[in-house]
Amino acid sequence: MAVDCAREGSNLYGAAMAQRPFPHGAHQTGLEWTAPGGALKALKGVVYDTPDAELRFRPSNPAGELPPPRTGVGLAVATDLGLFLGQAVVLRQDPASRELCLDVSGELTQLQRRQYFRIGVGLGDAPGRLLDASGAPPGYLPVRVSPRNLSGGGLCFESDRALERDARLTTELHLEEATPVVVTCGVLDCVVLDAHRGAWRVRSFFVGMPDRDRQRIVRYVQRQQLLLHRHRR
Repeated sequence: MAVDCAREGSNLYGAAMAQRPFPHGAHQTGLEWTAPGGALKALKGVVYDTPDAELRFRPSNPAGELPPPRTGVGLAVATDLGLFLGQAVVLRQDPASRELCLDVSGELTQLQRRQYFRIGVGLGDAPGRLLDASGAPPGYLPVRVSPRNLSGGGLCFESDRALERDARLTTELHLEEATPVVVTCGVLDCVVLDAHRGAWRVRSFFVGMPDRDRQRIVRYVQRQQLLLHRHRR
């Protein structure tokens, strides 16, 4: 009998996990499980969460062997925030797409903290603009973005308004080149700094960033680290 994932309370991190350790979106993932004969099986693919709160696994090779329902599997999920390891249970398999519906059991452990170095920056304020779920502006809603630290994976900034988790916004990063880097950020969390003056600290990750723009940011961070090291000598 097929198991309804939404009714079971499955979400990206399991029904008992209220706080997400990494963001919404599709992430490269490896699955491992033990077959009935004792052989260790492995499969690569992508995990993503659906609007109805399912965690889906899309195999890279749909024709390959898949773990049957009720099988416990090991997860290794690669994100911009690092590598996460955990356990899950296969709830069901979609007959048409052969995608798996998973329920995370227990906690996902962050094995690697971060793929990119992060450094404090003083790039000056920049205008931001909120986007709707499709990536289109829902009407001009300005947000002041004051960068505080930066990496190739994301941006921490001070904002003049509170932003919801998973909100999307666009802004510009004026690095040392003449042309700014236009980035789309997804909000990880938002913490009030000073309610009286209207200041919030926002941690975000980059969404859909071209590799050339990410490399511009990485090179900028590396140059700033080198300058900081020289000044400390």
